[in-house]
Amino acid sequence: MFDNATKFCYTIPEKSNLYGGLSLMNMENQYGGVLLSLPANTPLPDAMRQNILDRWDSANAEGEIDEMIDYCQTIACPKAFIKAAEIAEADENGCTLDGTRFTGPLIAEKLSNVGATAVGYVITCGRELHDYAESLTDDILMQSAAMDVCLAYLQMIRTEANAYVKETYFPDAHMAVLNPGSLNSWPLSGQRELFAFLGEGADATGIELKESMLMVPYKSGSGVYFKTEKHYENCMRCPKLDCPGRRAPYNEEEA
Repeated sequence: MFDNATKFCYTIPEKSNLYGGLSLMNMENQYGGVLLSLPANTPLPDAMRQNILDRWDSANAEGEIDEMIDYCQTIACPKAFIKAAEIAEADENGCTLDGTRFTGPLIAEKLSNVGATAVGYVITCGRELHDYAESLTDDILMQSAAMDVCLAYLQMIRTEANAYVKETYFPDAHMAVLNPGSLNSWPLSGQRELFAFLGEGADATGIELKESMLMVPYKSGSGVYFKTEKHYENCMRCPKLDCPGRRAPYNEEEA
């Protein structure tokens, strides 16, 4: 999956059990979709916290990283916006979702079933964490550790968003995701059409789409979920065999 300039590894879960399930999510029907956020003061799971502490052990001699994580947990507000639409006007160039035209060979191939549901989304660690991490300019190690906390909260909201989409739209089907910039067949410029489709809902998450098509906060992600008859991962078409985020083997038949 595309996570700004970073390939990001995750598995689409059948059900969320990260910290208690979707019943604890804040959900608001807004902007033609659903705005999700983690409850205030949601702590990092113990394993995530320990991974960060282990990575930055040399900088934690006096508990500074522990204190930083504790503070981050009080301000963290990761968000997701999810919007579903029926696929329309599908042809060899792309398709239309709720009046927005999506183009590219990958779109034309995977979103070709007129009348089927596609679900666009954005997810983010939240401006609160991002702005705090960016403020730590006097301590590069602490800033890097804070960015790891941002990434951990992005993972958490991603897990919840995946589970929500699966349970709401594709409970009895395979679900896959396309991401702008993950493959050349849907390049990073696809962010424009995705953000146009999501509209004010994307703005409500605090994400800013830059002219470069990268997102701020940096720890953010975007894409379109869809129903598929068989398992599909973008990685199956990516020949970069040494990618640390690879979640499926390269498949020449898929490519």
